[in-house]
Amino acid sequence: MKKLIFSVVLIVMSVVSLNAQVYKGMGIKLGINESNVNSSIVYLNDLNNGQKYNTGFSAGIFREFDIYKDFKLIGYIGYTDKRRGGNLINAENKSVYETYDFKFISLELTGKWIPTKNAIQPYVLGGFGLDFFLSAGKSYPPELDKNYFLINRNKQLNAIVGGGVQFNLSPVSLFVEGVYVPHLTSLGINEGQEVENHTDINSFIIRTGIIF
Repeated sequence: MKKLIFSVVLIVMSVVSLNAQVYKGMGIKLGINESNVNSSIVYLNDLNNGQKYNTGFSAGIFREFDIYKDFKLIGYIGYTDKRRGGNLINAENKSVYETYDFKFISLELTGKWIPTKNAIQPYVLGGFGLDFFLSAGKSYPPELDKNYFLINRNKQLNAIVGGGVQFNLSPVSLFVEGVYVPHLTSLGINEGQEVENHTDINSFIIRTGIIF
Protein backbone atom coordinates (compact mmCIF):
# COMPACT_ATOMS: atom_id res chain seq x y z
CA MET A 1 0.00 0.00 0.00
CA LYS A 2 2.81 2.38 0.88
CA LYS A 3 4.52 1.62 -2.42
CA LEU A 4 1.27 2.36 -4.28
CA ILE A 5 0.80 5.69 -2.48
CA PHE A 6 4.44 6.60 -3.13
CA SER A 7 4.04 5.74 -6.83
CA VAL A 8 0.88 7.89 -7.15
CA VAL A 9 2.56 10.85 -5.42
CA LEU A 10 5.60 10.49 -7.69
CA ILE A 11 3.41 10.44 -10.81
CA VAL A 12 1.45 13.52 -9.69
CA MET A 13 4.65 15.44 -8.91
CA SER A 14 6.06 14.51 -12.32
CA VAL A 15 2.94 15.73 -14.12
CA VAL A 16 2.93 19.02 -12.17
CA SER A 17 6.61 19.54 -12.91
CA LEU A 18 6.07 18.80 -16.62
CA ASN A 19 3.17 21.29 -16.83
CA ALA A 20 5.28 23.93 -15.11
CA GLN A 21 8.01 23.45 -17.72
CA VAL A 22 5.48 23.65 -20.57
CA TYR A 23 4.04 26.98 -19.37
CA LYS A 24 7.35 28.48 -18.23
CA GLY A 25 8.13 31.58 -20.27
CA MET A 26 4.61 31.95 -21.65
CA GLY A 27 2.72 35.16 -21.10
CA ILE A 28 0.01 37.63 -22.06
CA LYS A 29 0.39 41.16 -23.43
CA LEU A 30 -2.22 43.92 -23.53
CA GLY A 31 -1.56 47.37 -24.93
CA ILE A 32 -2.58 50.57 -26.64
CA ASN A 33 -1.01 52.10 -29.72
CA GLU A 34 -0.81 55.50 -31.33
CA SER A 35 -0.69 54.89 -35.09
CA ASN A 36 0.00 57.19 -37.99
CA VAL A 37 -1.58 55.94 -41.23
CA ASN A 38 0.23 57.62 -44.12
CA SER A 39 -1.27 57.90 -47.58
CA SER A 40 0.12 59.53 -50.69
CA ILE A 41 -3.35 59.91 -52.25
CA VAL A 42 -3.57 63.61 -53.14
CA TYR A 43 -7.15 64.40 -52.13
CA LEU A 44 -6.68 62.75 -48.72
CA ASN A 45 -3.67 64.92 -47.90
CA ASP A 46 -5.36 68.05 -49.25
CA LEU A 47 -8.52 67.51 -47.21
CA ASN A 48 -6.79 66.53 -44.00
CA ASN A 49 -6.73 69.47 -41.59
CA GLY A 50 -6.38 67.51 -38.35
CA GLN A 51 -4.28 64.90 -36.68
CA LYS A 52 -3.31 61.61 -38.21
CA TYR A 53 -2.58 59.77 -34.98
CA ASN A 54 -5.35 57.91 -33.17
CA THR A 55 -5.49 55.33 -30.37
CA GLY A 56 -5.98 51.62 -31.01
CA PHE A 57 -5.37 48.51 -28.93
CA SER A 58 -3.70 45.11 -29.06
CA ALA A 59 -3.81 41.82 -27.18
CA GLY A 60 -1.95 38.56 -27.59
CA ILE A 61 0.13 35.72 -26.18
CA PHE A 62 3.86 35.06 -26.34
CA ARG A 63 6.60 32.66 -25.37
CA GLU A 64 10.11 33.50 -24.20
CA PHE A 65 13.03 31.21 -25.04
CA ASP A 66 16.39 31.36 -23.25
CA ILE A 67 19.11 31.71 -25.90
CA TYR A 68 22.32 32.80 -24.20
CA LYS A 69 22.92 34.18 -20.71
CA ASP A 70 20.99 37.49 -20.56
CA PHE A 71 19.48 37.18 -24.05
CA LYS A 72 16.02 35.78 -24.81
CA LEU A 73 14.02 35.29 -28.00
CA ILE A 74 10.29 36.12 -27.93
CA GLY A 75 7.63 34.81 -30.30
CA TYR A 76 4.30 36.67 -30.21
CA ILE A 77 0.90 36.36 -31.90
CA GLY A 78 -2.02 38.69 -31.29
CA TYR A 79 -4.79 40.95 -32.55
CA THR A 80 -4.03 44.59 -33.34
CA ASP A 81 -6.36 47.48 -34.10
CA LYS A 82 -4.58 50.51 -35.62
CA ARG A 83 -6.55 53.71 -36.23
CA ARG A 84 -6.24 57.00 -38.01
CA GLY A 85 -8.16 60.11 -36.99
CA GLY A 86 -8.49 63.52 -38.59
CA ASN A 87 -10.72 66.25 -39.95
CA LEU A 88 -12.17 66.26 -43.46
CA ILE A 89 -14.08 69.00 -45.27
CA ASN A 90 -17.54 67.87 -46.40
CA ALA A 91 -19.70 69.14 -49.27
CA GLU A 92 -20.98 72.05 -47.10
CA ASN A 93 -17.39 73.13 -46.49
CA LYS A 94 -17.65 72.02 -42.84
CA SER A 95 -15.01 70.16 -40.94
CA VAL A 96 -16.00 66.65 -39.81
CA TYR A 97 -13.93 64.28 -37.73
CA GLU A 98 -13.38 60.82 -39.17
CA THR A 99 -11.66 57.62 -38.08
CA TYR A 100 -10.42 54.70 -40.12
CA ASP A 101 -9.72 51.39 -38.34
CA PHE A 102 -7.28 48.79 -39.62
CA LYS A 103 -7.49 45.33 -38.05
CA PHE A 104 -4.60 42.86 -38.14
CA ILE A 105 -3.30 39.55 -36.89
CA SER A 106 0.21 40.42 -35.74
CA LEU A 107 3.26 38.16 -35.54
CA GLU A 108 6.45 39.32 -33.82
CA LEU A 109 9.92 37.87 -33.36
CA THR A 110 12.06 39.97 -31.04
CA GLY A 111 15.24 39.68 -29.05
CA LYS A 112 15.22 40.69 -25.38
CA TRP A 113 18.39 41.69 -23.57
CA ILE A 114 18.23 41.85 -19.75
CA PRO A 115 21.52 43.26 -18.38
CA THR A 116 20.73 42.77 -14.66
CA LYS A 117 19.62 39.96 -12.35
CA ASN A 118 17.71 42.11 -9.86
CA ALA A 119 14.06 41.91 -8.83
CA ILE A 120 13.43 44.95 -11.04
CA GLN A 121 15.00 44.43 -14.46
CA PRO A 122 15.17 46.98 -17.29
CA TYR A 123 15.46 45.40 -20.74
CA VAL A 124 15.96 46.26 -24.40
CA LEU A 125 13.87 44.92 -27.30
CA GLY A 126 14.59 44.69 -31.02
CA GLY A 127 13.25 42.63 -33.91
CA PHE A 128 10.65 42.37 -36.63
CA GLY A 129 6.87 42.12 -36.91
CA LEU A 130 4.43 41.12 -39.62
CA ASP A 131 0.87 42.50 -39.67
CA PHE A 132 -1.62 40.40 -41.65
CA PHE A 133 -4.51 42.59 -42.83
CA LEU A 134 -8.00 41.45 -41.78
CA SER A 135 -10.33 44.37 -42.50
CA ALA A 136 -10.74 48.14 -42.42
CA GLY A 137 -13.71 50.24 -41.32
CA LYS A 138 -14.52 53.94 -41.49
CA SER A 139 -16.73 56.26 -39.48
CA TYR A 140 -17.06 59.23 -41.79
CA PRO A 141 -20.39 60.25 -43.44
CA PRO A 142 -21.67 58.75 -46.73
CA GLU A 143 -20.86 61.89 -48.75
CA LEU A 144 -17.19 61.29 -47.95
CA ASP A 145 -17.35 57.60 -48.75
CA LYS A 146 -14.26 57.37 -50.92
CA ASN A 147 -11.42 54.89 -51.02
CA TYR A 148 -9.02 57.09 -49.10
CA PHE A 149 -6.46 54.37 -48.51
CA LEU A 150 -4.97 52.10 -51.13
CA ILE A 151 -4.91 48.54 -49.72
CA ASN A 152 -3.83 45.92 -52.22
CA ARG A 153 -1.47 43.88 -50.07
CA ASN A 154 -2.48 41.61 -47.22
CA LYS A 155 0.51 42.26 -44.96
CA GLN A 156 3.01 44.85 -43.79
CA LEU A 157 6.51 44.11 -42.51
CA ASN A 158 7.66 46.25 -39.57
CA ALA A 159 10.75 46.85 -37.48
CA ILE A 160 10.44 46.81 -33.67
CA VAL A 161 12.69 48.72 -31.27
CA GLY A 162 12.16 49.72 -27.65
CA GLY A 163 12.49 48.57 -24.08
CA GLY A 164 10.76 48.04 -20.78
CA VAL A 165 10.95 47.13 -17.11
CA GLN A 166 10.24 43.68 -15.67
CA PHE A 167 9.16 43.09 -12.06
CA ASN A 168 9.95 39.60 -10.82
CA LEU A 169 7.32 38.49 -8.31
CA SER A 170 7.79 34.76 -7.85
CA PRO A 171 6.33 32.64 -9.37
CA VAL A 172 5.35 35.16 -12.09
CA SER A 173 6.78 38.38 -13.52
CA LEU A 174 4.99 41.59 -14.53
CA PHE A 175 6.26 44.06 -17.10
CA VAL A 176 5.63 47.38 -18.82
CA GLU A 177 7.23 48.15 -22.18
CA GLY A 178 7.18 50.68 -24.99
CA VAL A 179 8.18 50.11 -28.61
CA TYR A 180 8.33 52.07 -31.84
CA VAL A 181 7.09 50.11 -34.86
CA PRO A 182 8.04 51.75 -38.20
CA HIS A 183 6.95 50.15 -41.48
CA LEU A 184 9.47 48.41 -43.75
CA THR A 185 6.95 47.59 -46.49
CA SER A 186 3.65 49.23 -47.48
CA LEU A 187 0.12 47.94 -46.95
CA GLY A 188 -0.80 49.21 -50.40
CA ILE A 189 1.17 50.44 -53.40
CA ASN A 190 0.45 50.82 -57.13
CA GLU A 191 3.89 50.29 -58.59
CA GLY A 192 4.53 51.18 -62.20
CA GLN A 193 1.86 53.89 -62.38
CA GLU A 194 2.50 57.46 -63.52
CA VAL A 195 1.58 58.69 -60.04
CA GLU A 196 2.62 56.18 -57.36
CA ASN A 197 0.23 55.90 -54.40
CA HIS A 198 1.00 54.01 -51.21
CA THR A 199 -0.39 53.35 -47.73
CA ASP A 200 1.77 52.54 -44.71
CA ILE A 201 1.43 52.60 -40.92
CA ASN A 202 3.87 53.59 -38.18
CA SER A 203 3.03 53.02 -34.50
CA PHE A 204 4.08 53.72 -30.92
CA ILE A 205 2.91 50.90 -28.62
CA ILE A 206 2.74 50.74 -24.81
CA ARG A 207 2.06 47.27 -23.39
CA THR A 208 1.82 45.55 -20.07
CA GLY A 209 1.48 41.89 -19.20
CA ILE A 210 2.46 38.85 -17.19
CA ILE A 211 5.07 36.11 -17.67
CA PHE A 212 4.47 32.70 -16.14
